[in-house]
Amino acid sequence: MTPSTPPPSQTNSRPDPLRLKPEEIRARQARGVSVLPLDVRTGDAREFQPEQIPDSRWIPLSGVVSQSTTLPRAATIVTYCT
Repeated sequence: MTPSTPPPSQTNSRPDPLRLKPEEIRARQARGVSVLPLDVRTGDAREFQPEQIPDSRWIPLSGVVSQSTTLPRAATIVTYCT
């Protein structure tokens, strides 16, 4: 990378994703921030480990793009896969 080339995170228009800890998510919810936990595991992974975050929604990763218009635009969407 040359000095005149911006880092990759500065070349796209999307913000860098955040990594939030569970307690940070709960704190946002406690402040009234709309947070949607989005489970992107495969069906097989959900069968192996059926636990889920309360009030989460399941869309397998392969379907997120095609179903993105069904997601609330005003919510902070937190994806998880394990």
